[in-house]
Amino acid sequence: MTVYVDGTPVIQPGRSNVTTIDEFVLPIEVGGVEVYPGAASLAAEILRLRRRRCGAIAICPTK
Repeated sequence: MTVYVDGTPVIQPGRSNVTTIDEFVLPIEVGGVEVYPGAASLAAEILRLRRRRCGAIAICPTK
């Protein structure tokens, strides 16, 4: 799965050495998690970043 941070892909299968989200986000930094099971449910800000039309998991920062 490709992982984006602020719209920039940071983990891309077969294209980056980073393989885990733990290298970017610590549990203490997570304020919430949003799950979008399919393209029809994607939030607009996520939909514009994605090239494929599938689901997504958004990790929201603490405030």
